[in-house]
Amino acid sequence: MAARNGYLQVVIGGWEQILDEADYIRLPIRETHSAQMWEHAFGLALDIVAAHNLRMADAIHAATAAILSAPLLTDDADFARVPAGLLTIISHPDRVDAMRASR
Repeated sequence: MAARNGYLQVVIGGWEQILDEADYIRLPIRETHSAQMWEHAFGLALDIVAAHNLRMADAIHAATAAILSAPLLTDDADFARVPAGLLTIISHPDRVDAMRASR
């Protein structure tokens, strides 16, 4: 349990560092977009899963960001499998090489 708590503190600390270094806004997605947009996002997510081997949860995040033309702030190199023309990724400088290697 102590190891898990230590890992969570590292993850949370990294996330806070990324947020401190980036300009960002929160998008109230559910309140401002229609059911048709969500259907489109789900369809695009299925395409992303099939074409780029992402897990469905990650593909939904990628599809939503792509549809909103919003960059995705992440430390997860798996998102780099999605082509740059579809998804812009913002990550910590330490992760950029790993991300680029996947593209």
